[in-house]
Amino acid sequence: MRSAVAVLLALANLSLVPAAPSPKLLDESVFEDAGTPTWKITVVEGEPPVEFNGTIQDVMKQLKVDYPEFARKAQEKIDAGIEAQELEDGASSSPEAQALKNLQKRDHNICFNFPVAREQYIRQGIQYLRGISGGLTVRAGPGACDRISCSGNSGIFVCNDNSTPFWIPAWDNVANAAQACNNECRRFCFDCGLQTGWWTSGQRFHDAKFNVIIREQSC
Repeated sequence: MRSAVAVLLALANLSLVPAAPSPKLLDESVFEDAGTPTWKITVVEGEPPVEFNGTIQDVMKQLKVDYPEFARKAQEKIDAGIEAQELEDGASSSPEAQALKNLQKRDHNICFNFPVAREQYIRQGIQYLRGISGGLTVRAGPGACDRISCSGNSGIFVCNDNSTPFWIPAWDNVANAAQACNNECRRFCFDCGLQTGWWTSGQRFHDAKFNVIIREQSC
């Protein structure tokens, strides 16, 4: 079975997509030592938010133990989102529309600057972020990256280049960034043997000095 490195080599003929910023390369230790954010979730309407720590998958596991009804409704929303995404992927769009969509995003994304991940797990992580409403705090930077989703050795990170902790009030902001990056950066690897399929990696930058990274990562 080929490794993600071999898959990346198979995709090497695809050039990096330039972004408006000139990013500094992040050492692998940033990801190996990455923390996880603090999440605040309003589980019961009218009561103070409950704090959780870990990836979004860790949060869901804890919700299933402590708040099973809330978790059940969230899981239904997540599953519906995954199904809708699969249907959307199956719908064809014109080459002109796709080209325009990609052009509009190129000022913000860099593709294949990190080891590639199985795209299906990145998409699942995005739907988990959409399925549970709340906000999260990312550690003070610069260059501080928190792992917010990880499954199937595919990780989503949010990185803070501000010198103070960064509060993101809606996880949809992170999900949208990861989705936009994945929409442009995913590629189908035809010559990958048992690993044939969709792969992705990239980084999306935002003016508020935070960026979102999708990449291969041990979970």
